[in-house]
Amino acid sequence: MKPVFYRYKSDMTPLLQILLLFLCAETAFSEVNANFDRCKQEFFYNGKPPFVNYPGPDLKEKSICQKYENNYYFATLYSVEYRIPLYSAYNLPLGTCQGEQPKRKDNWFIEPQLLDNGGGESPNMHTTGSRREEFKRNQAINMDYRNTGFDRGHLNPNFYHCDEARTATFTLTNAVPQNACFNELMWYALENESKKIMKSMCNFAGATRFFVTGTIPSRKRIPNMEHDLEADSSRDYNRVSVPSHMWTAACCDSSAASQPAITQKGFSFGYLGENKADGSVEVLSIRELENAISAIPAEAAGQERSIRIFVDDYCNEDSDNSKEALAKIGAVVDKSNLNNQDTLGQTTLYKLPPKKRYLSSREFKSVKDLGSNVLSDFILGVALPAGTSPVVKYRDTLKSSSDVTVIMTGFKSRKRKRESSQRKKEFHETSADDTSTAEDTYMFAPEQNAMINMTVSGDYCRLDHKCDYHDGRRYRWCKTASSWDYCCVNDCLSANYQEAVPTCDVGKGIIKTCSIRYSIVTVKGGRCRQDHECALRGQSFYWCYTDFNDNWEYCCQPWHRCDYYNGEPSGWCYVGSSLRTDRRSCYY
Repeated sequence: MKPVFYRYKSDMTPLLQILLLFLCAETAFSEVNANFDRCKQEFFYNGKPPFVNYPGPDLKEKSICQKYENNYYFATLYSVEYRIPLYSAYNLPLGTCQGEQPKRKDNWFIEPQLLDNGGGESPNMHTTGSRREEFKRNQAINMDYRNTGFDRGHLNPNFYHCDEARTATFTLTNAVPQNACFNELMWYALENESKKIMKSMCNFAGATRFFVTGTIPSRKRIPNMEHDLEADSSRDYNRVSVPSHMWTAACCDSSAASQPAITQKGFSFGYLGENKADGSVEVLSIRELENAISAIPAEAAGQERSIRIFVDDYCNEDSDNSKEALAKIGAVVDKSNLNNQDTLGQTTLYKLPPKKRYLSSREFKSVKDLGSNVLSDFILGVALPAGTSPVVKYRDTLKSSSDVTVIMTGFKSRKRKRESSQRKKEFHETSADDTSTAEDTYMFAPEQNAMINMTVSGDYCRLDHKCDYHDGRRYRWCKTASSWDYCCVNDCLSANYQEAVPTCDVGKGIIKTCSIRYSIVTVKGGRCRQDHECALRGQSFYWCYTDFNDNWEYCCQPWHRCDYYNGEPSGWCYVGSSLRTDRRSCYY
């Protein structure tokens, strides 16, 4: 509240003078207070800060309305004991930043009012200056992070904001020691997708986009003596807690929407991740997130952790929009898991006996612990000796047998010597000479008849919208990442591949052309991405992605193998959706 000034001093009564003194004194009140009195309505859902009860030592919590250049930009609950924030609460503005934006700072701000007698300090964040030793008693300073290998990880992301609001995020009261790989890969991907979701699904008049990002402190602290191997640093050790976990809760508040129907469009979602390079991430509803945080074992035995993030309710966590948002965030985690598995799948493995690359289905078992909801519905794998990577299960669509075949994918786009057509048809057998010049690698591939969550075009259904007769339709269908498509009721097959392309029944006798998911090998002998086997997917040819940068390659038609036809000197096959269309050279 700003003081009121009068033009004529003679008009002021003693009562007004006293009131003026009170108002002027109020401007010097601390921005670090008990309960976010200056900013709770702006940065907290329903105007109520989260309730946090963490076991262990006294956290010495301080509520900070983060102020920069006399404006409030977000709020932070800070632990003086651990010298990290327990959470930061912030809003996501809509719109696009204009002009050149502030760059990442090297010398971050501190909160001057965290001094023991901080009431007389400026309420605006600033750098330590010559008072570093004084300020560091109750908070982290830049020196604590140097040469530790940890990032100063934002809780309130800088790229969510523009101009001075972006600069304000560069304060150490908004940062924690974050594993660099976790911060710059998985956590950034989750932050980026969360921003996209809010901008696309929560952009109606009256909507407010609330975020809370928090931490679970641990006993591990930085810096320590291992970080100063040269012994030329002069600093105190074991000051700043390295959180074991980080979490985010997002809420699209539609209660103030201009139209009554839109007030039902609110939603929420959350996620929890381990602060380490290969840390797992869970995508959760707000209630599930609170329970997951509480379930993390406390370092002090016999004590329990409790938290309520959005006090009063869970911000429409059961709405359809919440389910859609959770599915979109879940896709980011699934993609990361697939990427890790894709790298694993390219590892050179032991070689199967060269004469017989054929295994009985009895030798395979279900793989349900891949960490991916997408994969676990249809992928099977084989148990391997200790220290080796998964081998592929592949059902040859040209055979009716229930047995399976392991496919070798390590050809490295090399051309084989010319072979007879008869020998090429012996798909399961390869001579020892054929394998002597190539490393053998193996990968996962889906079963042909696993159509539960695949469309007729070969796309995956969205995780929250499996194939079914939705909305009372006469046909089975599901939503995909970009649109929707039909789903087969029976197998995608053709009675005679030389006469007709494959079709399937999608319900009530409705027949649609379908895409056989049949191969993981491209025309160049390379391998498809694990979550993207050869299929049509809306194109007039069979293809697949070969990596996560959207590079792709053609695949042979399911009914037309790569071979040396008509005595020609190089191998080829058809790749088009129709019979005998779109000829391409092939090398396997």
